[in-house]
Amino acid sequence: MMAPFIARHWHGHCPVENSEKFWAFLKNEVANIPGKLAAYIHHTETGDLAHFYVCTFWEDFDSLKEFSGDNVFAPVSDPFDIECGVVSDSIVSHFKTTVIKNPYQLSL
Repeated sequence: MMAPFIARHWHGHCPVENSEKFWAFLKNEVANIPGKLAAYIHHTETGDLAHFYVCTFWEDFDSLKEFSGDNVFAPVSDPFDIECGVVSDSIVSHFKTTVIKNPYQLSL
């Protein structure tokens, strides 16, 4: 059995009119997070909101803290989030897993 990894799940939303510019920004930001093992993003629009889901995988909480800071449950934000009207969930979820897999693909 492989050693467990940490999966970090974040969700935020913005007005649909800012969806394209935030989507482009988010893809670039997530691709360039140092220290992550892998990352997956899902984007969907419902009504007047665009929702963004990000799952990053980390070797352990020490490597995650280099990205998030000491409070691993706080979302990491950027000034561009404010420009796009992004509202982030107030906490970020973490799960132990032994598999690095895209959580946004349906697999039953």
